[in-house]
Amino acid sequence: MEHIIASTMMSHFDTNDVLYDMQHGFRQGRSCETQLLSLVDDLAANRNNGIQTDMVLMDFAKAFDKVPHCRLIHKLEHYCVRGKPLTWIQAFLTGRTQRVVLEGECSDSVPVSSGVPQGTVLRPILFLAYINDLPNHAAHAKVRLFADDCILQTAVREPQDCVNLQHDIDNICSWEKTWLMQFNPSKCEVMSIPASKTPICYDYTLHDTIMNKVSKAKYLGLTISANLSWNCHVDNVSAKANRTLGMLRRSLRIASVEAKGRAYMALVRPSLEYASSVWDPHTADQVSRVEAVQRRAARYVCNNYKRTASVTAMISDLEWQPLSYRRKTARLTTMFKILHNTISVPHTSSLVPAARCSRRTNHAFKLQTIACKTNYYRLSFFPRTIKEWNELEPSVAEAESLSQFKAELGRASLH
Repeated sequence: MEHIIASTMMSHFDTNDVLYDMQHGFRQGRSCETQLLSLVDDLAANRNNGIQTDMVLMDFAKAFDKVPHCRLIHKLEHYCVRGKPLTWIQAFLTGRTQRVVLEGECSDSVPVSSGVPQGTVLRPILFLAYINDLPNHAAHAKVRLFADDCILQTAVREPQDCVNLQHDIDNICSWEKTWLMQFNPSKCEVMSIPASKTPICYDYTLHDTIMNKVSKAKYLGLTISANLSWNCHVDNVSAKANRTLGMLRRSLRIASVEAKGRAYMALVRPSLEYASSVWDPHTADQVSRVEAVQRRAARYVCNNYKRTASVTAMISDLEWQPLSYRRKTARLTTMFKILHNTISVPHTSSLVPAARCSRRTNHAFKLQTIACKTNYYRLSFFPRTIKEWNELEPSVAEAESLSQFKAELGRASLH
């Protein structure tokens, strides 16, 4: 029954455009990657145009556990979740009790009046509905949500823009008090992405506490730096992958080549490729640091640590593609999904059909290139991938399905 209610609610929300458009958590066609693509594109485009961006990363304290049941039911009614589904949800949430057992001693049972039960299918959907109106209280800043992760960002052209952002923070604090949620000021951070040597500085406050200013912040698994360089993130993912590879070397010493290869692909390579469409490195140093992990993995899988042995030959024998090629393929695949509206990434200003197109040399989906003033923007997802997209063969770019696109792209890369 819970699955039916969850499916019905999400269908209702999607059909009637109930959920906030920039809420990317637990929604079809949206993911961590779509949120990050949109965010980083905004930051890079602003800097390319000489505009500073101030970004506030806000952290809810025990978000899912603080949702009051009565207020949640009120919001569901407001979003036209009524009749039997609402009655079932109300019965599902109410009448619950909890107690603590310590060394055989039990406390008295107390009623549970807030929180969405853990491990349930309804948990994320109910939370999305509860915080859905939060962005309405920000009149100036762009609000990005991913479940309980909240970012306020604004373009700063003059000091008044900072004042406006502070007003939005204050208004969201009012929402927080009204709906009995709570932000943790000690974990909320401010990052400024400057566009000049003399940025506009401002001390943003939350609950009368000045928020910590940082030069880099981790958001949805990516380390974003104020200078929009990916050096720090490359260092982090390489270190994590090397630690995992070290664990495999200690744990799977006598396993077969096939077993060790599968372990690498399941546990190590995904951490090197998570959201790689967003941070795909372009400098030789960054590329080599990531590829070095795969080269060490090849030695481990082949159990060959001789200095005279060719790692390139090992990788060829294992039929592993270079990680740089896999990242390029991932970016082009993401572009295909965006153009065919199978994922949600705002792109109206970035993806414009080319004015002229010769079918003898170009495909029907050729796009206008984006003028860039800075390398950070030129090498970000949209400007970089549009250039590569335009160079695709017609049989690839004009594929009618994702599976056909991947197959044609793979065949084209062999020539």
